[in-house]
Amino acid sequence: MGYVAVRVLGSPRGLLVGGLVGAVVSSTAVTASFGQKARSGEEPLPLAGAASIAAVVALLRVLT
Repeated sequence: MGYVAVRVLGSPRGLLVGGLVGAVVSSTAVTASFGQKARSGEEPLPLAGAASIAAVVALLRVLT
């Protein structure tokens, strides 16, 4: 789903949507994946924003 979101919406918005959707399943996997992308040279700011959204989704998941 994240791959499709990046292709359809572009990199910054697609990463945010991919982070949001991916975090419903596993916020740890989303954060680890975005960390690998940042190490490989991708723009770190959108990745950090998407990882932050994944953390918020994880918190909401725990609270519910």
